[in-house]
Amino acid sequence: MAAFAWLCPNLSAGLVRVRGQGVDVPETDTGLWSAAGLDVRVQHTFGARWFAEFAAGAAFNPRPHQVWLDGANVWTSGRFLLSGGLLAGYAWGPVARPQ
Repeated sequence: MAAFAWLCPNLSAGLVRVRGQGVDVPETDTGLWSAAGLDVRVQHTFGARWFAEFAAGAAFNPRPHQVWLDGANVWTSGRFLLSGGLLAGYAWGPVARPQ
């Protein structure tokens, strides 16, 4: 059993579409947001092939998008995006481990 930690660049992007009919106003707005940052990943192996990996990251959005409908701000992409996740898996084929 061993644990490995490393940094990974990450890119995030998404398309946001607010349909006016859904919020009882006639307007529709569509926006694209994007961000770039770093993930910190930690992987722990169990035996030869089983592993668990945790990733936590932060990304900076240079152009936050805001959706305004009928004079009200209904959605805003923030300047920073924080994310995290846990993954468990099985390594098929040859297993290479970071040094």
